[in-house]
Amino acid sequence: MLLDDSGKDIRLFGLAVDPARRRQGFGRSLTDALAARYPGRRLFIIENVPEGLLDRFMRRIGWRKSTLTQSEMAIDLT
Repeated sequence: MLLDDSGKDIRLFGLAVDPARRRQGFGRSLTDALAARYPGRRLFIIENVPEGLLDRFMRRIGWRKSTLTQSEMAIDLT
């Protein structure tokens, strides 16, 4: 787990569970422990993963998606 707890809010930059251990509650345990470690502080996962990749997991553990989302843009430099 990679996070920044230096500000008012907690920013989670990375959370990994071994693929062989997924769907066994490890991710949920990690996020519950994080919430318990920082009671009363808002927890955010930074938008650095492809859109939709974490949506199902986050809904299952009771987190909700922010209205601020990642944007992908491209410009032709030729």
